Amino acid sequence: MTSPRVIDSERSASIAPPTYFPMASYQPPISQEPPTQQQPQPTPSPTSATWTPMAPSVSAGSSSSITPSQLRRQSPQAEIKMEIETSPSSHTLLAPLGSKFTSDAITIAAKKNNVLQIMADRWDQEKDSHFEWLVTLDRDADMSRITAAFTDGLLRVTVRRRTHPEATACGRGGAYRMVAGYS
Repeated sequence: MTSPRVIDSERSASIAPPTYFPMASYQPPISQEPPTQQQPQPTPSPTSATWTPMAPSVSAGSSSSITPSQLRRQSPQAEIKMEIETSPSSHTLLAPLGSKFTSDAITIAAKKNNVLQIMADRWDQEKDSHFEWLVTLDRDADMSRITAAFTDGLLRVTVRRRTHPEATACGRGGAYRMVAGYS
């Protein structure tokens, strides 16, 4: 059984190498409309509230318009479905990646606010080579106790849950009672 790398990004100073996405298969959409006079519009900045980096490009006559940012950031959910199981003691995430992935190409990072980042890369293919999930877990997730295993093409990530002892009442319990003549 091989184990993928588990990185606690808040406590670790290591930085993963940059991932390069192939652009060889990208073809810009071809517009079928005649050119028209358009007013120049200001380009929104990345910090403005209306900026959307994944906004689809619009072109008439083209059924599959994909912007370069969409090509690089396509969700892995379209091809690899992740299953999440929750038990009283742990959260388990299961992703059937396939046998062509290696444990060296899988990275799991614990982020702030109980966010778990899972990345799987294949460098032998030109497309569909980068998969990434961001999973937000409940507040009871113990992000310091993450284990991962990759066997027979199945990635299993287990995050232990913190146990909270049940509150017990102490002292005199019970409801208030009314005594005749007093309110």
